[in-house]
Amino acid sequence: MSRMAMTLPRKLVISAAIAGVLLGALTWTTLRAARAAHSAGAQAPDALVAARQANVILRLTWIAAILFAGAGYFVFRNELRGEGRDGTTIRMQQKHAEELRALSLIDDLTGLNNRRGFLALAQQQIKLARRNKKELVLLFVDMDDFKQINDRHGHQQGDLALQRAARVLRATFRDSDIIARLGGDEFVVLAADTGTSASIIERLRHELAARNRNDGLPYTLSFSVGAARFDPEDPPTIEELLQTADSMLYEQKKQRRTHAIMD
Repeated sequence: MSRMAMTLPRKLVISAAIAGVLLGALTWTTLRAARAAHSAGAQAPDALVAARQANVILRLTWIAAILFAGAGYFVFRNELRGEGRDGTTIRMQQKHAEELRALSLIDDLTGLNNRRGFLALAQQQIKLARRNKKELVLLFVDMDDFKQINDRHGHQQGDLALQRAARVLRATFRDSDIIARLGGDEFVVLAADTGTSASIIERLRHELAARNRNDGLPYTLSFSVGAARFDPEDPPTIEELLQTADSMLYEQKKQRRTHAIMD
């Protein structure tokens, strides 16, 4: 219950009780003066004294009533202001909490969803896909040689490389697709079925090659990509999709290292 709901009615009840006492005293005084004047008859001096006394008490009662009414007004106004401040504070706290929640779901460096944001959105997307019998494709994307970029060109260029990778992913996929940075140099995409996994990966590599040609930086971005498909008839969990795609990505990196040794 709010502060006003607890304290203001109580104060109003007390105020009404005091006002009743004052008005009762005023009525009693007026009646007393009238009776005194009526019963005094010929004793005019005594009646006059009683009337004067009643007049003084009447005035004092009115002054007290006015002062009390003024005090009640200021109390009521302060309660309203206090409630207004409390309401404003609550709204500010709610807004701040929403901002913190949004920040906790977004990766600061790239502006993509972070792991927590991805899992929350992916769970919803999977529920919709299962209900509507639609397939999804999950891509696990890992930047190649990211450590070398940091070591050779500095961490500032490393951050820039992560931001470039995020721009490549945004340009490749639609706004409705869920793109996230899981951490370090790992990214993930959950996309609506727009073709085979191979065609989607090829589209990503085409966009990456175009960026490398146009950016003119002293290093080349390269991705290793693993894919997993969501089948609504036999729906895997998001954790199973990530594991399948990660296994494919690992095999791809393993084969690349093997070829490099053989060359």
